[in-house]
Amino acid sequence: KMRKQKLTKEQKEDKLSKEIAQYFIQGLKKSKGKWVCPFKFGLPTSCASGELYNGFNRILLGMIMNLKGFTNPHFITFKGMRKLGGNIEKGTKTFPILKPVFAYHYETDKKGEVVKDDKGNKNLVTHGIRGFVGDRVFNIEQIKDLKPEIMKRFVVDKVKIAKPIDAELIIKGYDDKPEIKIVGTSAYYSPSADEICIPPDKNYISTGHKYSTLFHELAHSTGHHTRLDRKGVRDGMFGDKVYSFEELVAEISAVMLLSECGLVNDELKENSVEYVNGWVKQLEKRPEQILQAVQLSTKAVNYMKGKVKKKSVGVNKNV
Repeated sequence: KMRKQKLTKEQKEDKLSKEIAQYFIQGLKKSKGKWVCPFKFGLPTSCASGELYNGFNRILLGMIMNLKGFTNPHFITFKGMRKLGGNIEKGTKTFPILKPVFAYHYETDKKGEVVKDDKGNKNLVTHGIRGFVGDRVFNIEQIKDLKPEIMKRFVVDKVKIAKPIDAELIIKGYDDKPEIKIVGTSAYYSPSADEICIPPDKNYISTGHKYSTLFHELAHSTGHHTRLDRKGVRDGMFGDKVYSFEELVAEISAVMLLSECGLVNDELKENSVEYVNGWVKQLEKRPEQILQAVQLSTKAVNYMKGKVKKKSVGVNKNV
């Protein structure tokens, strides 16, 4: 028997990117361009911790629930499933989630010298994420042989509900945000002027539509050279690859923030077919962009929340 050759780190990342991109492509096609599922059965939740999945994992697992028809939002790892005494049918498919890989440094004082305690020990502190690795989960509906008292913990009506964050509080918390002007009929961010222009409220069909638009433009603004200095904002030209990638970053950022606020963008674009096909073609050609965009989106979202310093690598662990 020939042994399976182990995949390199790059091959694993490539495989993960392609799989996640495929779910996004299928999800975008099914939802006609809506990035956020309405989560009518509750938000994706970890069986192990009972905590809600955050950020990108919430979006991804929500799409998977919608695609696969799951009505129970609880997800569990193979190890967690065996710990509870569960089993699976041979060939049962797992689904990907992303786990952050943290960057660390030794704590320093104001002079830049490493701090030591009374015993001479140094203190390691995290200063953000270097990247992501994949993990695998099952939906609880795929698990069999769980005892009734165990299953009681994972019934749908006991799903933990996230208390929506007020969208205005997120905007207010973005300390060095650009000026936001209410003018015209189209929304855009101008890097040269460092300002956002958005239409008045009457131009939106819902609250979700309004904040989706504003979050998207605010996400672009985090890439300004005085903030996180993203190439797509600094050098992107309309229609080129760099600009398209920056659009992906801003869109994922907006979706992350919308889900935290409990909002859905109900806008039905007149050019929805072209809109969806644009994202689909981009992800099909360059699936590796999805992980790159997730990292930059998470950083953008956390910058707006004051959790990331200018031009730093730090992002929140709740990906």
